[in-house]
Amino acid sequence: MESAHVDSTQPFATLLVNGPDAQRFLQSLTCNDVTSLTTDARQWNGLCTPKGRLLAIFWLERVEETTFRILIDPESAPFLQSTLLKYRFRSKVTIDLGAETSGLTWATFVAEGWPWILPPNREMFLPQWVNLDLIGGVSFKKGCYLGQEIVARTRYLGAVKRRMVQVVGVGDPPAAGAPCFSAAMGEQAAGRVVLSAPHPEGYAALVSLAQSAIQEGTVAIGAPDGAKATLTPLPYALDEVKG
Repeated sequence: MESAHVDSTQPFATLLVNGPDAQRFLQSLTCNDVTSLTTDARQWNGLCTPKGRLLAIFWLERVEETTFRILIDPESAPFLQSTLLKYRFRSKVTIDLGAETSGLTWATFVAEGWPWILPPNREMFLPQWVNLDLIGGVSFKKGCYLGQEIVARTRYLGAVKRRMVQVVGVGDPPAAGAPCFSAAMGEQAAGRVVLSAPHPEGYAALVSLAQSAIQEGTVAIGAPDGAKATLTPLPYALDEVKG
């Protein structure tokens, strides 16, 4: 599933986080405000390393007051479960794998500009580099969580050096994690493929790029002399932070 080439409905695994400390536990680890989540509502959320790099992006739902459901791709579910268990310590919470459920296609994710972290891209992106802050997946008002200092510093003390954009190219969809190159940066990679899916013209992809590469309007995928892909507009602006 690493290449995200499928155009059929993408199955999602579920993780059930349950117990009297479930909200506090998730609030202390993830980058969105879990306390704002009402019953039967869903939010974008993510888990970062202490250095602010994303380990996973997922949907989080509140099933009941002390029960939450995480929706994530099946390949990432065991990894996320084991990672969360490392931080459980004495928290009164259980974290169990649930049944798979059907979801949307990767093509929908690409068209909507929705980021996702497949295994090749773990620890490669700050949340802002894949626009998680632009779709309401990061709270800048909540307290501490894993990586919070770096994520907040990127917003308030420095420019966001990379953003995720959509591109369209000819040929097969590139694999998640494939390098992207720009004329200005030469043989130094300007970014990485986040997700890709088939498109009438060949493929469409979400790529995280340096700001200088975004200004050029085209990128080469896979190698400096690789086939060019052309940037196309996302359905949201790159400067409207939510949260």
